[in-house]
Amino acid sequence: MVEANVKATLNQSRKIPVKPLLSISGEIELEVRDKNGKLIHFHKEPAKCFVANFAHWLRAFFGNSVGNVVSDEPVVDTDGVDQAILHDVTMRPDHFGGCCAPIGNSTYGLVVGGGSTPPTPDDYKLGAQYVEGTEINQFTHGATTVEAVSTTTTQSVFRVVRTFTNNYTASQTVYEVGIYMAIEGQAGTWIYICIARDVLATPTTVPAGSTLTVRYVLTFTV
Repeated sequence: MVEANVKATLNQSRKIPVKPLLSISGEIELEVRDKNGKLIHFHKEPAKCFVANFAHWLRAFFGNSVGNVVSDEPVVDTDGVDQAILHDVTMRPDHFGGCCAPIGNSTYGLVVGGGSTPPTPDDYKLGAQYVEGTEINQFTHGATTVEAVSTTTTQSVFRVVRTFTNNYTASQTVYEVGIYMAIEGQAGTWIYICIARDVLATPTTVPAGSTLTVRYVLTFTV
């Protein structure tokens, strides 16, 4: 009888809505400067769209176990192929990857594109990524950097930053931004996964010869 009452109370408690207190928020900053370094555009808007790959990627951290082999975590790479985040007893950092892509590398890091289809949890790449280059629908990519965490009495903040240069002969407009991670897959080779894709409420035009600096600003509030 006691057990039945406890179960009934538990089931009822699960139906009571709980006001979320965990606060993780994000913003996207977009800054355009001309070839002389003059600021010609700046705006920011909420970052809203971590995709399902992000949840799997994060779970891979929580689900690992020192000294024990656990099941690999399923993800979908930027080619649309089912992959997995490798788990083994060493727990090496490259198993979980990073986004600090070097200069000229558009396969991972902070990325931009021309797609305008609304994001979904199942997105595994940008709608129309602008890859490395100097032709139409291409940008020259700087290195992706991740700034150190800055902490106040109520918040911890860090930024993922990358600068893109439009070396094409005409203006190009960015409609979407995202984050691609490089991680070690099951076969011990590098794979690339999208963990965030945002379609901009305010698309940003980058004139020929100008630079676009994009910042993902992630804030954790207590």
